[in-house]
Amino acid sequence: MTCGADGPAGTPESPLRFRRVYAPADRLKEWPRDNLRYVPVDAAEFERLTASAQANQTALPSCPLTEASYRARLEGETLVEGEAVLRFAAFSRGGTRWILEPWNLAVSEALWTASPPKPAALLAAGEGKLAVVADPSGGLRLAWSLRGRRDPNGMLEFEFNLPPCPLVRLVLELPKDVQPVVEGGLTTRQDSASPERVQWAIEPSPRPQFHLRVVPSGQLDSGRTLDTVRQATLYEMSLRGVDVTSQWTLDIRSLPRRQIEVELDPGLRLCGAWLGELPLRWSAKAAGPAGQPALAWLELPEPVRGPNRTLRLSAIGPVVLGRPWRLPEIRPRQFFWQEGTIRLLVPAPLSLEYLSADAARQTATGMLAAPRTGESAELQCFGPSAGVRVVLGSAQPELQWNCGTTVELGGVELRAQVIAQLQAQEGEQFQVTAEVGPRWSIQAVESVPADALDDWSQEGPVG
Repeated sequence: MTCGADGPAGTPESPLRFRRVYAPADRLKEWPRDNLRYVPVDAAEFERLTASAQANQTALPSCPLTEASYRARLEGETLVEGEAVLRFAAFSRGGTRWILEPWNLAVSEALWTASPPKPAALLAAGEGKLAVVADPSGGLRLAWSLRGRRDPNGMLEFEFNLPPCPLVRLVLELPKDVQPVVEGGLTTRQDSASPERVQWAIEPSPRPQFHLRVVPSGQLDSGRTLDTVRQATLYEMSLRGVDVTSQWTLDIRSLPRRQIEVELDPGLRLCGAWLGELPLRWSAKAAGPAGQPALAWLELPEPVRGPNRTLRLSAIGPVVLGRPWRLPEIRPRQFFWQEGTIRLLVPAPLSLEYLSADAARQTATGMLAAPRTGESAELQCFGPSAGVRVVLGSAQPELQWNCGTTVELGGVELRAQVIAQLQAQEGEQFQVTAEVGPRWSIQAVESVPADALDDWSQEGPVG
């Protein structure tokens, strides 16, 4: 059941809010409680009406930010005690609603910086969005937090999705033995907050999404920067398995490298590696227990350093049909991820029944170029943890056949020879089933060419 709360009279822009209350299915007669009045409405009809009402509303405009400052302190793997102060362009009037998009900070309190401060009304506006009911009296102060995650190299990483703003500043208080790294951003060490902690000022790139890594201070010095990688991964599906081709553009700006360490998700087997057009030798270690990745070490012919070095890897693995499957990945170790793309090719008879993205968004779909039939999808990645989950289906191709039978009468038995010509108009067929009449026993099955038949069997009673 759903409760509705009306906004103040005379304010058509006040949001209509709903609160869903789930009642035990075997105790519906006890509801509603507290003498509240409920109007029974079919659930499907209610969802249709609310969707129609939302569709008729004018889309909320993006928030016109002019300045944004963010501040927080690192505790464990979480940024806590965060404070954001947002300043806006002039509002047309109070009560106007604006969208903060994108937005992924967890907000615990919102206040307008008036004198005295007063609570701000925030509304959920869909995934990755936050709506604010504007107040012309001042800026908006938010209390926030953000949980980090460990990348494959064990480094702590934070993904920030913040609304576009011409002037953005982030101040973090970190332990003294680590420092922040933002690709394309500027970091400046400030005065120590305490003997054990240091304050850092960060000016990220103009992009609303950026990744911040917390790395040991000894990893970066005045003459060394992080090596970076840009990835483009292609998945080509078939009934035999998945072919994965991953091309990396490496910027090696630290010490020259003689070896590159690679992670492969369980099920993938490395088939080839090339630096430019030069084949590379490698050694591998099998995947560990509990789904741990396999490791491979690529041996470079000479120390490699510099920008735009192209490395291409090829791997194969089994394909999963009929259930959710996260596509297996190939990842470099000890590189700072910069950007990535993913492309899927799903030829017939396979079909792409479901696709969802983690830390990525779909940018294109299409059909495969003739003479192939099937579909493709392309995605843009937002971080090193990006991935794709799919459900693949397999349509059985329609067989066309011509058949002839010769029957020989002799003695107390009949002998027959059946010749059938089979053809699949589209896709591949690996098994054929035929009905056999009662009391007939199959003595032999042959094919042309001879190796087209792997095995055969007859099931059911004979005689």
